[in-house]
Amino acid sequence: MSDSSSGLSIISQPPPSASSPLHQPTPAFIKCLLSTSMVKEIIKLIKTLDSLAQETANLMDKYKRSLAGVKRFILVFYMGVISEMFIYIPTHTSTRALTDPTLYRMVACVGIGQTDKYPNKGICKGIIVLEIWLMATVLIYITNMFLLLIGHLAAMYELLAEEMTDVSQQLKADSDVVEESTSAEEETQTLLDQDLVRRHLQKVAIRHTLLLVTIGKIKKVYSACTGVDFAFNLITLFAIIILPAQDIVKMFAYLGFAILHFFLYCIACQRLENASQKFERAVYCCGWEDFDVVNRKSVLIMLVQAQKPVKILAAGILPMNIRSFGTGSTVARGCVAVINLIFITYMHMGGIVAYVLSYELDLIAKIQITVYITWYIEYCNFLLWLVSTRPAMKEVIGLIRESDLLANENKPLNEKRRSLLWSITLVIVGFYAWILIEMSFYVPTHITAKIFEDPTIYGTVVCVGMDNLGTNPNKAICGVEVTIYVWIFGTLVMYYTAAFLFLIGYLTVTYTLLAEEMECFAAQSISGDDISNERDTKRTIGLQLDQRLVQDRLRTLIRRYSLLLMTTKKIKNLFSVSIGVDTGVNLTLVFIIVILPPQDILKLYAYIGFAILHMTLYCVACQRLEDASRRFELAVCCCGWEDFDVSNRKSVLVMLMQAQKPVNFPAAGVIMLNVKSLGEGIQALYKFAAAFKA
Repeated sequence: MSDSSSGLSIISQPPPSASSPLHQPTPAFIKCLLSTSMVKEIIKLIKTLDSLAQETANLMDKYKRSLAGVKRFILVFYMGVISEMFIYIPTHTSTRALTDPTLYRMVACVGIGQTDKYPNKGICKGIIVLEIWLMATVLIYITNMFLLLIGHLAAMYELLAEEMTDVSQQLKADSDVVEESTSAEEETQTLLDQDLVRRHLQKVAIRHTLLLVTIGKIKKVYSACTGVDFAFNLITLFAIIILPAQDIVKMFAYLGFAILHFFLYCIACQRLENASQKFERAVYCCGWEDFDVVNRKSVLIMLVQAQKPVKILAAGILPMNIRSFGTGSTVARGCVAVINLIFITYMHMGGIVAYVLSYELDLIAKIQITVYITWYIEYCNFLLWLVSTRPAMKEVIGLIRESDLLANENKPLNEKRRSLLWSITLVIVGFYAWILIEMSFYVPTHITAKIFEDPTIYGTVVCVGMDNLGTNPNKAICGVEVTIYVWIFGTLVMYYTAAFLFLIGYLTVTYTLLAEEMECFAAQSISGDDISNERDTKRTIGLQLDQRLVQDRLRTLIRRYSLLLMTTKKIKNLFSVSIGVDTGVNLTLVFIIVILPPQDILKLYAYIGFAILHMTLYCVACQRLEDASRRFELAVCCCGWEDFDVSNRKSVLVMLMQAQKPVNFPAAGVIMLNVKSLGEGIQALYKFAAAFKA
């Protein structure tokens, strides 16, 4: 009991005080502190579980390691909070914080009067420090106790799972002894085995019942306070992440505490859930087939109880596990994206409206404004795609991984596969370099002194509404706005385009490798005749061996081809609409720009270069995919199927029928992305520009 008492002593003694930054509402936590009778019952149950767990001598090492892991888990929380203490307290008791009554940090000192001189300054410092330390003591005590209880229950479940697994191993050893014993001793040995199993199951059932009772009591004690804690942690996260970067740094202590609290709760409860599922599998696989009827009934009752999910719900609503943590992170990312969209909309569209209303614009200026509107539509298209298609993208990546594992099995083509994938990497890196170069040229040309001095220049659309752009601080603010706008858009463009080029390039590589493998079938079908050319019987055996080899390889290729078709279909659904919008915007952008005078076209070189590069990369990538699919079709037709048996011929016929369907990528289901479409677009662009200028 020495280990258990040392492990449980953390419950019965308050932790050392540390500073916690979040001033969360305390009624729910005070309610937890006042539930002393329930807490004492929980501690008593845990001590009983602890003493029963130590009766299994062969699991003592695992028992000690499990409790040591729980202690380390709690120490992580202590270290995180103590490190935040050194950030939080100095910033809230500094001279500036105490002399500026408008700061939110001075809420506790409102009404004292002047806090820049003693004794009011010392009194205010004392109030703030005392408030923080009292709040920290309550929060850390509640959190520490919760983490310890949940961690201890998870360790007990893992020990129970180990003991249930040992039942089948013990029966296997006893059955070996029974086989070697005489028939007179067989019945006695079996009765002794069943009695041993019965006693073992009774101990496990008692401990499992105690675990369920303890979990029920913990839910009653912690449901309300964890619900309040979860809610205010999420509110804190959502409130902080929408702030500018410099303000997020100032509130690092709040943000760090909220994330640490949220994560530790979720990971602790997820460990408990995983341990309970492990125990459920151990009960089902304990070897109950060899038990007698009474023991089988005991196992059945235990299995029914173990199949009930063990989940800790915050406020009885939100399950605390890794999935909730991931969902919360996804929601936070969505909120950031929406706020980012609102920010860009305000800067871009608001600036355009103010620009149009403020100045009398000629035709050239109106065309330039239209360029900015198309740029904004492009940004919204990429952002909405990023937010809405994440689950579908995960499915596509899963299919690609499975296809990649199957492709790795063909060792002779691994070198060619690596070289083809490397070429895709070079194309994407080249696109990255081009975008970065464009941004490095674009930003300086849009924050020059001339642009700031002349507010009628369209380059400062995002800064319309600010006066005196030629002097600071408005000049610096406008420069920051333009830079943020360009880099946010550039990041979205690089992510979206790189994802599309990689996926299309990977499909092209897979089609090329499949074509290479299909072309090898003709040579392989001849090898059977070459191997057995001495006797008719040997020739027959050789052909049979070849047919079986061909059949096995065809199955693998059909599996890979099916995955390829599924991946192609999902990529079309994933990118069709967004690529259609992107293509339409790029074409509109190019048509608008080419009708401008040459000097204005040079000013918009970044836009026209981006649009042409985008269209070219899309069309060339999809053309390569189309060519690779046609090569695969020819390889299937010329694979030497004439020498195959009937079953293999049918397989080749089915594959050929699928391969004859064209693999093309229509943008928005209308415009085919290939070199022909690119050429027709350039030709139409030339005719349009010539007709307009005429």
